[in-house]
Amino acid sequence: MSIESALYTRLKAVSAVTTIVGTGNSARIYPDVAPPSATLSYITYTVVSDSSEQHMTAAAGLASAVIQIDCWAASSVNRGALREAVRGALDGARQQTWGTVQVRSVMREQSRSTWEKPEDGSEVGVFRASMDFRFWYVESVPTF
Repeated sequence: MSIESALYTRLKAVSAVTTIVGTGNSARIYPDVAPPSATLSYITYTVVSDSSEQHMTAAAGLASAVIQIDCWAASSVNRGALREAVRGALDGARQQTWGTVQVRSVMREQSRSTWEKPEDGSEVGVFRASMDFRFWYVESVPTF
């Protein structure tokens, strides 16, 4: 299981998140970009960078990834509620297993909020909160 799948598993397991974005297969949590048919509020996530730790003889079995998580909503109030639900689900997590991934720690590095202009020229835009989280997790060590 990848760190992206583990993140998806974690977000779908937290009721504060699923109360806002739905549950099960209808949960509005998407990798990279939401489909055009997605209804607000929803979450998108993108791996910004990832790396594996090394020691003198081989891979150490520890990796880190920075993942940007975007919370999209129809109002600033809804954006804030979803942002706080996601932050509460992830920030400061330590020594947990999400799916089959052993997560060592999660730290929020940056946050920003914006209002996205509509592409169709109307005045109905979308409120967006972006958060960058650093995930430290166990990965398999390649054998040669």
